[in-house]
Amino acid sequence: MRVDPWDTGFVDLSGDQGLLGQVEGRTSGAVADWLDAQTEQFRTKITHVVIEPSAAYAAAVTTEVLPNAQVVIDHFHLVKLANDAVTAVRRRVTFDTHGRRGRKHDPEWANRRRLLSARERLSDKSFAKMWNALTDNDPTGQILTACIAKEELRQLFSAAHDNVDDAEVRRRLYRFHTWWGKSPGVVGFR
Repeated sequence: MRVDPWDTGFVDLSGDQGLLGQVEGRTSGAVADWLDAQTEQFRTKITHVVIEPSAAYAAAVTTEVLPNAQVVIDHFHLVKLANDAVTAVRRRVTFDTHGRRGRKHDPEWANRRRLLSARERLSDKSFAKMWNALTDNDPTGQILTACIAKEELRQLFSAAHDNVDDAEVRRRLYRFHTWWGKSPGVVGFR
């Protein structure tokens, strides 16, 4: 009888071998057992392990099984966490402002999908509509601050994906880190 509906897949990210293995469950034990079953030569060649943000996966990898491997969180899940943060800020600001959940006539609710979209996927008109509605209706600027931080994070990841030079990656990382300490300037895009 199967209890855990999830599987864990082991994939070669260099692209040479594809799916290396799959086990039932999402536990550190399942991951560690699969890694232990591999040869010592196989395990010593592993320098980086890309995981989703999971304590179980991190625990399995950072134990004695792969003590020298660098653990990296994949960018898809980090962007998802950033989008979740934007949603949490939007909900909190809406409740603080109106004392209730968002409704369809509230600009922050009406723009919820635009807030989660990548900037380059929005037309200039759609972006300006969202930006101006939130500028006019969120005096704290917290929703746009969260949205801009999410976009800065995406820009950082795109730099790494596009193999730009290290100086540019560091510049984008600095821009991302310093954004959190700033409040957004109120700029219109009408």
